[in-house]
Amino acid sequence: MNNQKLNSMYFVVLLLLVSIPVRAPGAPFPAALADTPPMGWNSWDGYGTTINEADFKANVDWLARHLKPYGWEYVVVDADWFVTNPVAEGNSKAFHYVMDVNGRYLPPSSRFPSAAGGSGH
Repeated sequence: MNNQKLNSMYFVVLLLLVSIPVRAPGAPFPAALADTPPMGWNSWDGYGTTINEADFKANVDWLARHLKPYGWEYVVVDADWFVTNPVAEGNSKAFHYVMDVNGRYLPPSSRFPSAAGGSGH
């Protein structure tokens, strides 16, 4: 066997050895994988960045009635929830944001009325 092939073989063996997980004696084995991936709904897929509180609540109610029994549990308001003038495709250069005195984004009460008066933060 030539030197190059021997070096390649040593390299492969070394890679295999360093990739073997090491477990301390008596340490528990890792938990099994979850039965399902995280199951939920994301507002981007149906509304882009234009979701509002009424639409969100309607989707939450529907998912709770129809999909929660099958393991669905997450509902997410996605991008630009803090924008007062959203466009469906997002990333508009003309967006207006709502922020508090510390520069943190706040949900606009025009889209999320329950956030009025700072109660949405």
